[in-house]
Parts: sequence; C-alpha cells; structure tokens
Amino acid sequence: ASTIIAQSIGVPINHVELLEKSHNVKGFDFENKFGTIHSFLPFASLMKFSFYRGGPKIHKSLFEDLKLQLIVLDTYNGAAEIHAMDTFVCNFDRHPGNILYDPAQDQLHAIDMGESFAGQSLSKTMQNLVKESLYKSYSKRMLKALQKYKNTLKKLLFLWKPNQVHDFFINIVSRTSENWTDEELSNDFCEELNEHLKLMKQSYKDTEKLVELIDEFITIQRNRQLEAKKPFDALTYALPVNHSLQLYRC
Repeated sequence: ASTIIAQSIGVPINHVELLEKSHNVKGFDFENKFGTIHSFLPFASLMKFSFYRGGPKIHKSLFEDLKLQLIVLDTYNGAAEIHAMDTFVCNFDRHPGNILYDPAQDQLHAIDMGESFAGQSLSKTMQNLVKESLYKSYSKRMLKALQKYKNTLKKLLFLWKPNQVHDFFINIVSRTSENWTDEELSNDFCEELNEHLKLMKQSYKDTEKLVELIDEFITIQRNRQLEAKKPFDALTYALPVNHSLQLYRC
C-alpha cells in the first residue's frame, strides 16, 4: 500500500508486485503466506554512491538529526521525496541498505516499505526536531531542500486523506481475503489492521501540523538571513526625556 502511495506522486521507489501464497517463485519460500517481489531495482547502494560523490554518509536515522537530514536532502536527487514519503507513512526503517542509486538517472530509489504505518508518528518526531532547531542557522540550500520536502508532504496530504487511505487498505484486504485462512482473518489480524489505520489517521494530523511548523521555520530562517545582510548602521540610543523615549543617532 505504501509503495503505491509513493508511486502516485512520483516518489522514486522500486516497483513491487503482490504475490499470493498460491504463486511459486523459484528460490523463495513464503511459508504459505502472502509476499511481495521487486519487479524493478537500480544498481549501486547509497553507501558506495556517497563515498564516490564525497557526500554525507548516512550513519544514523535522518529522524535524529535535522542538519544531517537537510544536507542529505540537498545532496541527493530523490532524497527529499523519499524522506517525505517515509514521514507520511511512518516508515522508520530507512537506512543505507534500502536506498539504492540509479547511475543512469543520477537518482535515488527507495526499497523495502515493510515497516510502514507501524510504530509511531514520524511527523510528530519531525515536529520535535524542527522545534529544537528553530533558532539555529541553516543555509539557503538547506532551506530549499526543506521546502522541497514540505511540498512533497503537501502533495501527500492532498491526495491521500485518511478516508481514502482507509478505503485503499480495505480494498487490498478484500481483494485477497478469499484465499486467506480463518487464522489469517482472526481477531489478531483485524486488531493489527485497525492499529495501522489508527496510526495513519494520527500521522495525517501530525503531518498537517508539521507543514505549518516548517513554514514558520523557513520564515524565521529567511528573516535572519535578511537581517544578516543589512549593512552595519550607526548606534542608536534610547534616553528617557520628560518620561518619554527620544531616539538619538550618532
């Protein structure tokens, strides 16, 4: 589901096909369960690419360090879109092993969305990162990368409202449920599905707040940059005269 959500807005992500347990794939054992198979993958890993380009290596989650995050988003084509998609679908499992590089297009591709809509709202995590960094200084290039990230979030908010994602999830389940066992359609499964849907709704609300916070963050940063550009002016003193303030310039 998250792969299709990403593809719907052009996020560079691998193509995935859903395989029912009746399919036989040589060399793979799905243990009588449903699975997915990658039908398209680019070639080299991000770790090799970053070393080749002299770019930043991703040694920890981008959701832990805003400055590292913005450097990565600015350096690599496709990184802002992938990171926005991960934020929206709560995919915390993004690491160098599941980001690949297509040298022909100079483009990053994401793979492995298996941890989506699980865990916690990453939009809330991003809110905290932005708040902590609100009055630190960031370059114009970093702000441009953040703007691109925000614009991708806005696309996702527009196209995938909670009721649409809910219907999409249910449609996927209904299309395949006739081949499922009673055990697979047990209360445990329904409870897990409901948890995914609950997190999705929370993520949508948190992402709306995150977009507003990023706008505020970018405004503060740009105003600070404009202030830094102003030429040094003469000192201004405020002195009390007749219980009022009079300004004197020297």
